[in-house]
Amino acid sequence: MAKQKNLLFLFDKPDHPVFADVDKEAIIKILSNLISNAIKYAQSHIEIQFSVSDDMFFVRVNNDGNIISNELKDQIFEPFFQIKDDDKRSVKSGSGIGLALVRSLVELHEGSIYLDKTVQYENSFLLQLPLIQSNSIVIKVESEGAENASNISECSKEDIKERILVVEDDEDLLSFITEKLSLYYYVFKSRNGVEALEVLENDNVSIIISDVVMPRMDGLELCKHIKENIDYSHIPFVMLTAKTTIQNKIEGLESGADAYIEKPFSMDFLYAQISNLLFNRKKIRLAFASLPLVKAGSIALNKSDEIFLNKVTDVILKNISDTDFRVDQLAEALSMSRSSLLRKITGISEFSPNEFIKIVRLKRAAEILQESDYSVNEVSYLVGFSYPSYFAKSFHKQFGILPKDFIKK
Repeated sequence: MAKQKNLLFLFDKPDHPVFADVDKEAIIKILSNLISNAIKYAQSHIEIQFSVSDDMFFVRVNNDGNIISNELKDQIFEPFFQIKDDDKRSVKSGSGIGLALVRSLVELHEGSIYLDKTVQYENSFLLQLPLIQSNSIVIKVESEGAENASNISECSKEDIKERILVVEDDEDLLSFITEKLSLYYYVFKSRNGVEALEVLENDNVSIIISDVVMPRMDGLELCKHIKENIDYSHIPFVMLTAKTTIQNKIEGLESGADAYIEKPFSMDFLYAQISNLLFNRKKIRLAFASLPLVKAGSIALNKSDEIFLNKVTDVILKNISDTDFRVDQLAEALSMSRSSLLRKITGISEFSPNEFIKIVRLKRAAEILQESDYSVNEVSYLVGFSYPSYFAKSFHKQFGILPKDFIKK
């Protein structure tokens, strides 16, 4: 790129090797963003200076482009910020996310990056990183999903349960969102709708965050495909888009999107949307699991899931007195594979199919106990339990009350 623009490229480095604790991919992203920006804005030359002290190493990237004012020296590191000309147009095209991503990765390395205004006649970005990290850094781990399609960023597998799929064709924005969300969630990433569907075939996800304008398959088409597919229709879908007209919003919601976020957006707002969607789902699931008379259809987020759950419940109720009725018979009755049934029921309810069958049995027992004069022992046999003692124990564990006390209540 520097040759294409006929720029003079100067590079100054120590004569000896320098070793530092850095994540290879992160440092490549940091330096490539800084150097790409320098080349983009430079008029005649760029200069890179690499130096080292006892405990730190420094990279200074200079360019002789239009001088960035002191008022903007902090704003340029904010997500989506772009320098405007006198007509309020962006000086250069781009997502405005590159320097925000750089700062995030640098801070993860316990370092700093800033525009050094002591250099008066050039734009001078100074990167400072420690040679030795106090903690190990894991930016990203390759997933075993679709080849070349997705990656998964991880925190502690013991602490994190929710999995998020981010679909975005802008590499910088994809990396920025992934890096931020991976502090709290497993994060898969894909670059278009086709790759996203490949990820979904191999991995369970809790929520999808997708751009609209993408190659191969855009966000609207992806959302429609997901909401029309019984295997995935339960997954909440958040649409990210720079298209802000009322018609664009209507198209997004008509495709089945659960939330619509305009670019530029604040990460705090995105966090809040994700948290709200996941919290509401948990609250609905908890009510279904703990309240004896709440129907299974209550946990459905859309009509197709409600129809599916009602169909599942009907099959279970028709076989409720059969003590041997399990997931294999349920899958056969629904004309679904065992794996598809597992994915769907777990995705909607967070229970395995066999656990779901058991809950339906217990809820039916609660209805019979409320509506009839059958004894607890008789009801246990009616709903497919071989031993009344196990039935009573299961009822109490699920609903927090013994069957005999439920009758009195």
